[in-house]
Amino acid sequence: MTDRFIIELPFQTLLANVYNSMYPMKRGWYSQMLWVHLSNGIPFKLRPKVPWEKWSILIEREGKKKPDHGAIWSGAKPIPDILQPRSVHKLGLGIVKNDSPDCLIHWAAEHIQGPRKWTRVTIIRED
Repeated sequence: MTDRFIIELPFQTLLANVYNSMYPMKRGWYSQMLWVHLSNGIPFKLRPKVPWEKWSILIEREGKKKPDHGAIWSGAKPIPDILQPRSVHKLGLGIVKNDSPDCLIHWAAEHIQGPRKWTRVTIIRED
């Protein structure tokens, strides 16, 4: 079992203004797309048998223009949801117990200046 997962998404996570203005059906499509890439990035045999109690997440989004910090987080919010068990979220992978402040120790979203359009998600076990 590993204490860290690093997943590179071949696209940028959406920003707040785009995510919040989406129709609910398109938000569902976006969550499913994230689920496909996260589930492929965390092989089933490496997933914890018991969800992590304490964890941290870092989301690094590369692009040419630097967006507002809060805008990065709003579009990336489905990622912690998908990491929870299926009993909490219908697309849950069961990596972490939940995303409450008691369990999610640290979360950060950063912009990386560069020509590519991608996102790196780093999930770290803290207990």
